[in-house]
Amino acid sequence: MPLLKTKSGEISYQVKAGALTRLTWGNEYAKNCEDVNVSLELKNYFAGTLKKFNSKVEPEGTIFQKKVWQALLDIPYGTLVTYKDIAKKVNSHPRAVGGAVGKNPIPIIIPCHRVVGSNGALTGFSGGNGLPTKEILIQHEQQNINKEK
Repeated sequence: MPLLKTKSGEISYQVKAGALTRLTWGNEYAKNCEDVNVSLELKNYFAGTLKKFNSKVEPEGTIFQKKVWQALLDIPYGTLVTYKDIAKKVNSHPRAVGGAVGKNPIPIIIPCHRVVGSNGALTGFSGGNGLPTKEILIQHEQQNINKEK
């Protein structure tokens, strides 16, 4: 499967030694998109039937970045938190957290789209088309939460 077509655009990803290491919009990793579990989980996420990913992730980054990315994994589906919330959790400053969030190599699965500014405003997103893609992901989750109610 060369690319996954989703409501946020075409996605490709990289798996090394059974662990997801990168995910991006476009075909940069198209030749590596053969992990059936990752593909199925992403399809189910976009179908609204998967709320928590189980794929093994091993993003490459600094110790601090990995600490922030681990904190992102704890954000529940459909929930928004601020950079300040994450900063408190990892005992750091919101700007440092923002830098680490911006370098997240596995967006969606490590849900950096769920982090917003302290006033609730959407702030940077490095995936896809930037903020419009972040908005698509947030709206997707909110719509699925609302369907359950």
